[in-house]
Amino acid sequence: MRRTLLLLAAVVLLVIPLAAIPLLGTSAVIVTPVLAAVFVVGYLWQSGGRGLGVGLAMLGAVVGGANAVLALVRVGGNPNCHARVGFGWAALVLALIAGLTPLMRGQRRVLASVLTAGAGLSGAVASTLFDIDTFYVVAVPLWLASPMVLLAGSLRQPGGL
Repeated sequence: MRRTLLLLAAVVLLVIPLAAIPLLGTSAVIVTPVLAAVFVVGYLWQSGGRGLGVGLAMLGAVVGGANAVLALVRVGGNPNCHARVGFGWAALVLALIAGLTPLMRGQRRVLASVLTAGAGLSGAVASTLFDIDTFYVVAVPLWLASPMVLLAGSLRQPGGL
C-alpha cells in the first residue's frame, strides 16, 4: 500500500507540472525538478540504501521525461519534423521505463539494472534523433549510476544478486 502511494505521488509530481506547460509555458518545468527532489529525498530517507538507486533512476526519469515533453511541445507541431515525432514519444516512454524498473522486487535486480541502463541509453538516442537541442542526456549519468548502486547494495545483502 505504501509503495503504491509513493509511486502515485511520483507520477502526480511529474504529470502536474508537465500538464501545466500549455498554460504557464516552459517555465512550469522548473517546478518538476524541485518537486522531484523533495520526493526523492523523502523516499531515500525512509528506504535506506536501496532507495538511493531507485531515487537516482526516478530523478533521471524526471529530467529525461521533462526534456522529452519539452521537445515534443516545442518541435512536435513542426510539419518538417512530423516524421520524427515517434522518436520523441519513444524517448518519453523510455525515460519512464528507466525510472520505474528499479522498483522491481525480489530476484529481478539484475534485470532491473539492465533495463534501467538500456532504456536510458536508448531514450538518449531516440531523443537525439528527434531533437538535438535538448538536455535529455543529463539524465543518462543518473540512469547509469542507479544500477551500480542497486547491484552494489544487493551484493552486501544476504542472498546476493
